[in-house]
Amino acid sequence: MRYLLRSFAALVCVAAAATSSATPTLQFANDTGSSVTLQVVTDDSSSIGAEVAIEINAGPTLELTGATVNTAFWDYANPGDNPFIPGAPVGGDSFGLWTDFALGQVFAAFGSGFNPMGVHDFITIDYTGSGSLMAEGFLAQNGVLGAIQTANVDLVGVPEPAALALGLLPFVALAGRRNRR
Repeated sequence: MRYLLRSFAALVCVAAAATSSATPTLQFANDTGSSVTLQVVTDDSSSIGAEVAIEINAGPTLELTGATVNTAFWDYANPGDNPFIPGAPVGGDSFGLWTDFALGQVFAAFGSGFNPMGVHDFITIDYTGSGSLMAEGFLAQNGVLGAIQTANVDLVGVPEPAALALGLLPFVALAGRRNRR
């Protein structure tokens, strides 16, 4: 009986430790054809820190045009080791949001106050064209730094009106030809 009680006590300790060291994850969502949102998913109520690099993974037509952090939730800009700055992590630090749209790179280091568990919008990326994005970074929850997290998304952009008009031009010419006959 004593062995059974010790086993139960050990199981309770392991379960409590698993709850207190929950690991948040990254995911992309809300792809509108011109913007996509990177979210942090938590499974515990606590403060959260995120240091994430986002870059174009593939796609010759994909261009990043904007980046907006959800500062209503992520209200503390933090210093971070930006992998896109030469010398990172030594001397490669940046603070808060850093962008290089010409190279298709975004880096964000932000924290939040105490928040409930759930899905939290982190950064919305505006884009044109098609291709894929990759996000990679570290997330800390409840004062515990987790393992590196990644997320990928394939994006299919909404064509610009000029490109759409040019694409329809052959069909208009064909219809005009048929009407003349």
